[in-house]
Amino acid sequence: MQKSNGNKAFILFFCFALVLPIVLMAIGAVVLITVMKPAQTEAPETTLTSPSSVTPTSETPTPETTPTPETTPTPETTPTPTPGERTSPEDFKAFYPEKKVVAFTFDDGPGAGTDIILDAVESSGDKVTFFINGYRLDLRPEEYGEYIRRGLEAGCEYGSHTYNHTILYKSGTGSIDGETIYNELNDLQLKYRSITGETLSLLRPPGGSFDKQRHYGYAVVDWSVDSEDWRSYAKYKSELNSKDDETREKAEEKAVDEIVNKVLSQVRSGDVILMHDLYRTSALAFKRLSAELKAQGYELVTVSELLNIDAAEYDGWYFYSTYSCGRDGTLERAKLPPAPVETETPTVSEDAILPSTKAGEE
Repeated sequence: MQKSNGNKAFILFFCFALVLPIVLMAIGAVVLITVMKPAQTEAPETTLTSPSSVTPTSETPTPETTPTPETTPTPETTPTPTPGERTSPEDFKAFYPEKKVVAFTFDDGPGAGTDIILDAVESSGDKVTFFINGYRLDLRPEEYGEYIRRGLEAGCEYGSHTYNHTILYKSGTGSIDGETIYNELNDLQLKYRSITGETLSLLRPPGGSFDKQRHYGYAVVDWSVDSEDWRSYAKYKSELNSKDDETREKAEEKAVDEIVNKVLSQVRSGDVILMHDLYRTSALAFKRLSAELKAQGYELVTVSELLNIDAAEYDGWYFYSTYSCGRDGTLERAKLPPAPVETETPTVSEDAILPSTKAGEE
């Protein structure tokens, strides 16, 4: 019995001896793991807020300060131009006249309406510009020569419309030959000089067509308002030439009304108005237009007065009105042949062929 108890004790001791190291090792492992495990940081309590109250975590960049725009200077008021104020082409700038002015221009004459126009300007003090053809002067040399002298005495202005109303430039084919251009301009210059002793400095190309790259030796002036008076004349031509007075008068009245209405519907201060003194209807329309425009406060002046230029100093420039102009684009002026020897007009000296009429001859 004692021996049996001894064996039990031995067995218990032996088991305890085996289990104790295992338990100690387990405890040590637990302790080691606990020591080596990193401490966890408690997450902060999240507070829910409305989207509009959330302050962004990223810093919003401060916008750059927009510079204050510079104040646009008030443009200077263009003073009322005075004759001779501009001294060179480089100084010329298109302008709107402060006073109400227009320039009436008459092409293709002298003709059936010239005398009526001259009577009107002589009595009213108005001024107009005539662009004449040389061949017209040949038809009635004394009468038409006197017309020109009357116009100059009345303060009117004259320009070239070529000798034979020759088209100088055609779209698609370009300019006609230089010799023809020279003769058309120079022959009329000689004719005009023989009548007046003066020189033409303005050019109105027939049809208004010209080469902007060619230097003609004149200030070229076209127009900004076309009366289309020739169209009204053509429309009523048969009635206007009727032998019946009543028929002719009615047609005349209709044609004049059309011309007047056409011009008044377009005109503004600074305009160059195109008409033709070949027709009596044009002259009668001019008289009505003159009275109507002056009643509106307009002044009727020559082209050079309207543009405020000395035409002789503006050769190579072209104008349509006071507010539309340009300059020839040539780097080298067009070379034209020398002037033909003048043999049939001994009373006109060689001096009549002036440099400005040689259309760019250097």
